Amino acid sequence: MDHFAFAEADRQRVQLLDHVGACERILKTPLPLAYSVKIRRFLILFLVTLPFGLLDEVPSHWLIPFITFMVAYPLLALDQTGIELQDPFTKGRLNHLPLDEITAAIGQNLAGLLASEAVPASGVASARRPCPTS
Repeated sequence: MDHFAFAEADRQRVQLLDHVGACERILKTPLPLAYSVKIRRFLILFLVTLPFGLLDEVPSHWLIPFITFMVAYPLLALDQTGIELQDPFTKGRLNHLPLDEITAAIGQNLAGLLASEAVPASGVASARRPCPTS
């Protein structure tokens, strides 16, 4: 491996270790349970009282459940998204990060790079090799 390729590989290694450290920090600092409970209580209280607040504002009372649903769906979806984002590395969740596939792809790329370095490319790599003396 020439000096430039070695320096680039070392830079990539350092960057990978930095990213692994950031992922470990994310894993070790989840959102406290009290925040989740308070957010859910507020959402439920808001959504239960919303139809009563709409009684005098909506001309037709049959629209109130529809409007309440249209408000409730995005709020509850955001709450569920927050729960999913609290622990992105758990394989039991539907939206976990595919770390096994990512590491397999990195391994294949590294194996491909090592294999391409082993095979001389049209005389360029062979020019770097010292000539054997007979």
